[in-house]
Amino acid sequence: MQAFLRKARGQKNRKPPQFMRLTGPLKMMTMMMPNNGLRLEVGIPFSQRFQSQLSWVYSNTKPAEFEMMAMLVGGGSMMMEDEMALMQCVSSS
Repeated sequence: MQAFLRKARGQKNRKPPQFMRLTGPLKMMTMMMPNNGLRLEVGIPFSQRFQSQLSWVYSNTKPAEFEMMAMLVGGGSMMMEDEMALMQCVSSS
């Protein structure tokens, strides 16, 4: 009943927002990996069944890393994991 009267009078609920709602964006910004050089990742979908990804990491403290990944999905429905055939190759240096 009180909520109805408040609405009729044009008053709003003056509850402060929850603490988690205030700190959520801050938590998302701080969960990132620390900046230790440059990280470049590119995914290239050649088709629906053949995809590749290139990753190049330059670090301030470690030697540079380069990684290539290719994934080929065979016959069967992609929604049914039991029927799907998958081959994935990863090469890193």
